[in-house]
Amino acid sequence: MKVLFLVHGYPPELSGGTERHVQQLAESLASADGAHEVVVCAGTLHGGPGAEESREEHAAPRGGTVRVLRLPRTDLYYDHWQKSSSPAIHARVRELIRAERPDVVSVHHWTRLSRDLVLAAAREGVPATVHLHDHWTSCPIAFRVKPTDGSFCESPANGMVCPPCAGALPPFTPWVRAEEHFIALAERQADLQRELKLARTVSAPSRAHADAVARFMDGALEASEVRILPPRVAARATTAVTAEPLAAGPPWTFAQWGGLSRLKGTDLLFEAV
Repeated sequence: MKVLFLVHGYPPELSGGTERHVQQLAESLASADGAHEVVVCAGTLHGGPGAEESREEHAAPRGGTVRVLRLPRTDLYYDHWQKSSSPAIHARVRELIRAERPDVVSVHHWTRLSRDLVLAAAREGVPATVHLHDHWTSCPIAFRVKPTDGSFCESPANGMVCPPCAGALPPFTPWVRAEEHFIALAERQADLQRELKLARTVSAPSRAHADAVARFMDGALEASEVRILPPRVAARATTAVTAEPLAAGPPWTFAQWGGLSRLKGTDLLFEAV
């Protein structure tokens, strides 16, 4: 089987939880006695005008090779929610699918690429799966944590709530009128609902995550339709822990995989300790 992974970044350039998850999946498949061919198409922070694609070959630990294509956005501020759609990237991904002819496309994030990756696969007649690593599909800033006070947002994505909230983070766009923000948010959400509906399967790392997706994505799918697949990084880490019994009470040890950010709730771990 040939698998094409689509993700917003890939090691060694970017090594957060999502990127490491995809890396371990890719390496595991590539190492499976040559039964699978693996290609990764990743976004990159080295974008902007004049940026060019780069190709790499990564040796999997137990044999096999993972081919990596780093696909830059050539526009400015491509991480901004208002720039989540890129016709150029959509067209390039379709070209890549035609050239590689994968059996399946596995989408892990749209940021730095384009919000219509499942659609690109569908237009080329290739089935796609989606694994949700955060709340980007229902939150322009991905984590449903309000930057103003750190509280969790309980509102479905809508043009009245999201633009002012996301607008608290740079780069700021004061010249964009409120009605333009409203339309841009509606178009974003319509495209992402289509992505989830077109996907052959949608998975999430926990039942709580699946429930939140169903609650905030305005009927795009039911929680029962979301498969639960625990993080690959965490699954590998727990197998290395010794068999010593856990203490019944404190002190406890907390672990986090991913970048350090207040929007990811790292501060709550410190408060809990």
